[in-house]
Amino acid sequence: MIRTAIICVTLGSAVQVQAADRPAPDYFIDAVMATTTAKQLALACADISINLPVVSADSGAVMDRLKADGFDTATDTLGMTDPSAQIAAMQVAFLDKHNLQEGAAQRDVCSAARVEMAEGSQIGTYLMEVAQ
Repeated sequence: MIRTAIICVTLGSAVQVQAADRPAPDYFIDAVMATTTAKQLALACADISINLPVVSADSGAVMDRLKADGFDTATDTLGMTDPSAQIAAMQVAFLDKHNLQEGAAQRDVCSAARVEMAEGSQIGTYLMEVAQ
């Protein structure tokens, strides 16, 4: 279920392709992957939430960097090719890293979230534990 949800979120928010678009930069792909994955982990775990100040600050920094790099932040496409296949591949690698398969138990999903937080990964920095 988590695998399907992550891929659906990614594809649902995919950037449309235009003929003169440039490839999506790695920092953008990493941020989208981390944000969508963290969101799904937080939705699956009652005691884990999105760290909104961190996500907001990082999103602002990514948008500023895109603008500085010449991407058109005023359009839906941002002037880049659709990175959804790259993001989906990264999310599959994340699921494989944590041995999360279709229908993974909630405790396993939450354990993966805690591992990411302990490692200080980009996904982990987007998460925080909350009291139940």
